[in-house]
Amino acid sequence: MIASTDKNLGTPEKIYYSESMSKLLCTTDKKKLLGFDNDSKSFSELKIVNNTTEWEQTTAIATYSTNIYLLDSTSDKLLKHTLNENIYTKGTTYVDTKKISLKNAIDEAIDGNLFILFKDGSVNKFVKGALEPDFVLKNIPTPNNKIEEASKIFTDENTNSIFVLDKKLNRILKFNKSGDYTSQYIFDGISIDDFVINAKLQKIWALSSGKIYEGNL
Repeated sequence: MIASTDKNLGTPEKIYYSESMSKLLCTTDKKKLLGFDNDSKSFSELKIVNNTTEWEQTTAIATYSTNIYLLDSTSDKLLKHTLNENIYTKGTTYVDTKKISLKNAIDEAIDGNLFILFKDGSVNKFVKGALEPDFVLKNIPTPNNKIEEASKIFTDENTNSIFVLDKKLNRILKFNKSGDYTSQYIFDGISIDDFVINAKLQKIWALSSGKIYEGNL
């Protein structure tokens, strides 16, 4: 063990890695957001201006530069927090939910543009917070030309691709940034729970029942 969290800040619920911040982020049941400092090997609370509010209930987190984008599908919100003098601003609405509901959203990823994944496998793309209506994931070959159980989406500014985990069919699908299918990855004999991509190393890692498997992109 290299670190533990302060019990006064709540019990950890989810952990994320922010490539842009080079930091682990951890949410807790007390609606706190913690950041892991690799030098001190400790977690510290990320503060919101004036401490007048807790962080939102979190379905998923995405970061770009020092900005944090929190998806709260239970409240149909996606909020942007901006870092200002080591303190984050209150969340501002980033997606207009009058035009699109986020209640079935399960994950998000950002490369400058924002991609939101829904339970049915569909993905919406937002450019500066505005929905790009013509974007769709497409051209998945038959016979399995539909994402059956979407679980996770990944992209960032370092890759030209979008990756989506289809847990039911035990595969990770790869699309280009226009939404066109390009390939898929299947780890024979295992059930994929989660995955990580490193475009610089051209590696893909899959998590299955506590074990990690490696493949080449």
